[in-house]
Amino acid sequence: MTGIYLDNHATTKVNADILKGLIDLLENHEGNASSIEHSHGLYAKKIVDNATEIIADYFGISNRGVIYTSGATEAANMAIQGVIKGQKFNNPKIILSALEHPCVMDTCLGLEKEGYCGVEIVGVDNKGRLNFDELEQKAIGASLGCFMAAQNEIGNIYPVEKIGKILKRNNCLFFCDATQIVGKHPFSIKKANIDFACFSGHKIHALQEIGRAHV
Repeated sequence: MTGIYLDNHATTKVNADILKGLIDLLENHEGNASSIEHSHGLYAKKIVDNATEIIADYFGISNRGVIYTSGATEAANMAIQGVIKGQKFNNPKIILSALEHPCVMDTCLGLEKEGYCGVEIVGVDNKGRLNFDELEQKAIGASLGCFMAAQNEIGNIYPVEKIGKILKRNNCLFFCDATQIVGKHPFSIKKANIDFACFSGHKIHALQEIGRAHV
């Protein structure tokens, strides 16, 4: 069965140069980047360090701020749970939009169910646009705000810089699911005052099961 693939929001075809490079590494460079006592490990570490530098430079962050995970779902879970379980908030509260990806929504609601925090949903209109009056109100006293940069089903691009200003004004940390915007639309972690962000390589022609988290 043949057809035209039009679901790049779900995943993308692996870039030919990336695939070629991977095959070369698997066939000819079997080193472990954590085993640097020999040349094989040093070569693997060089590859990882070079990739980290490229990612960090793209986002304008330090190399130490790049963390590799199995995908955006793991990265989102790690960031959200890490903040709520690792920080000492008096009355921890998460606010998030009604259209967050399930990996974000389910994580937040799971933390609430377990008694770690409260959760408040910021509504959207019939076109998926965020209710900023509601955001302003619910940001008061919030510990963490979870707002995606671009919606994976309806394609909305959200004004993360505006969102970031509201959250920063209320001393609220900002987690941004940037999975659907990286490589497709201008996006700045610093300008939006984002504290944590995640994206996934397979959305931009890399391999599946590779994600990134910025801390």
